[in-house]
Amino acid sequence: QDLPWLVNGSLPPAEREELERALPERPELRAERAFLDRIRTAVRDEEGASPGELGWRRLRQRIEAEQRTVGGISHATAHAWWRPMAIAASVLFAVQTIWVWSPGREEAGYQLLEAPPTAQTTDAIRIQVRFTANAGMGEIQDLLTTLEAQIVSGPSASGVYRVEVARHSLEDTLSRLRTMPALVEQAQPE
Repeated sequence: QDLPWLVNGSLPPAEREELERALPERPELRAERAFLDRIRTAVRDEEGASPGELGWRRLRQRIEAEQRTVGGISHATAHAWWRPMAIAASVLFAVQTIWVWSPGREEAGYQLLEAPPTAQTTDAIRIQVRFTANAGMGEIQDLLTTLEAQIVSGPSASGVYRVEVARHSLEDTLSRLRTMPALVEQAQPE
């Protein structure tokens, strides 16, 4: 029970010495200490990680923990948590597909990621923008509308959107984007 305090250095000296004397004699204590050291290192490593990375790590750890601790619960019951999410994702995918491919949805200047890049017009220039993780699509659209800009592709795997703006307003657009840290992480000309 005192191993976590030994690992983080807050155990009183007398108790620390007693526990350190017991470690060489008891392999289960050494294994537990190694485990706690790994946890402490992982927590320290996560401090610099982005919210997306942290979420993925937590999800992966939950999945691995469930696979290890099925115990007395049936396999189907232990893994049933994903079924409602799978159904919701399928419904969302179907609705999105119908919406995207519905007639009259051809927006000028927008291209699918799979499509080859289109040639830029001479009066427009593209910039790369990465929005914050908590920025909603409505907020992003409102911002781009006020800047008279439009998304032409994205997001990429790293979360970067390509946005087209009028060439004469490039510097003004970049400076306005860079002064909005609640929505914009990065903005730079392409």
